[in-house]
Amino acid sequence: MIRSTCAVNGVAYGACAWDMPFVRAGESVDPPSLALPTVPAAATLAYTVTLHARDRSGVLWRYEGTSDVRRPFAARKRVGGGWNAYTTVTPLRSTTAGGEGDLVARDRNGVLWYYRGTGDPGAPFAPRERVGGGWNTYDLLF
Repeated sequence: MIRSTCAVNGVAYGACAWDMPFVRAGESVDPPSLALPTVPAAATLAYTVTLHARDRSGVLWRYEGTSDVRRPFAARKRVGGGWNAYTTVTPLRSTTAGGEGDLVARDRNGVLWYYRGTGDPGAPFAPRERVGGGWNTYDLLF
């Protein structure tokens, strides 16, 4: 489940609804869509969204915002496989289409791993670094 709050000019406006279609390997479907809040200036607003999503086979995908409310995301881009080893993957700061932004991921043994953003969209994360164990104590990382 994705919980998002939309903001207008940096001020929280309200919850944003996502349409996240289930995608099977090899299928081509529209990317997730975001219902932006309706405000009088909506036609003049721009937004930037980068979303990472993991499929059932453990492949991590990057969805980049287009700033077009009619088609908010470009075609997804494959980051890499093996992400099914983690019980949770959480951004530390907003990830960008330019490959910036960091993630942490917790594995089934409770070890937390840090992925530093590289600034390279073709390889957005540096090799993982072990933060430490015992993170299964927490239900949620954010």
